[in-house]
Amino acid sequence: MKHQAQNGFSLAETLIAIIVGSLVLASVLVAIVHQQRFYLVVGDITETRRDVEQVDKILAPELLPLNPSVGDIVYAGSDSLRMRVFRGVYAVCDKKLMTDVHLTVRRLTPTGRSFNGDSALVYSRGTLVGMDDDHWRSIRINSVTSATCPDGAAGWTAIAPGLVGLLSQIPIGAPVRVFAYASYWIGQEDGYWVLKSDALGSPRVLGGRLMPVSESKSDVLRFQYRDDEGDPTSNPNEVVDVQIAMGAVGDAATTRSGDAYEVSRRRVLRLRNAEE
Repeated sequence: MKHQAQNGFSLAETLIAIIVGSLVLASVLVAIVHQQRFYLVVGDITETRRDVEQVDKILAPELLPLNPSVGDIVYAGSDSLRMRVFRGVYAVCDKKLMTDVHLTVRRLTPTGRSFNGDSALVYSRGTLVGMDDDHWRSIRINSVTSATCPDGAAGWTAIAPGLVGLLSQIPIGAPVRVFAYASYWIGQEDGYWVLKSDALGSPRVLGGRLMPVSESKSDVLRFQYRDDEGDPTSNPNEVVDVQIAMGAVGDAATTRSGDAYEVSRRRVLRLRNAEE
């Protein structure tokens, strides 16, 4: 018996080894859980911040070029706005005179959105030799269909009424700056407040989710408008800058009380590219 005890573990030693091993394993598991929790919280914070930043990235390029004095802003509300937005630059590759003028255009960049707009500015060289009567002519677009340019490049044909007597003044290659009216508003999606828009066609969600619908809409995204004297205004034609207050809340609890991470941001955009 004495010889056997010297060549193996006693029962007490085995139990101690099991207990120690269990404690080590438990501590390792606790460390893994804490590490997973840490990465979950950090990832949630990053995602929540990104959701707010996306709102800024979406709205800033649309707002900065606006000229409210000529009617670019149609409606200015605290939780929604409608405006005339820029939709790209194209070039005339073909033109035909039927009942109305049919302009076929091509995209000037290798990639980008399809031709989509309700109005445009097209370059006109006028009737004089020289630049004294060159200008951008405003045109209305009734409909757009897919087409092919004479050189085989993909394009779009737009019906532009009102150009019948001016077709000769628009050369092949003339640039076309396209615009369309679009709305942005706060809506609901899967129990969360989100930014929605019809700027790309049918209404859709842009960016990520902001706050649960149980939160006040005014805490999610709020537009405020000021005139050239810095006073609040509700007249779309008087707007000089737009203040955007926005916020989002995450999913993971970051405190012992179980509160999720919240982020808020305030942005002031002075229109016509003069940013504060």
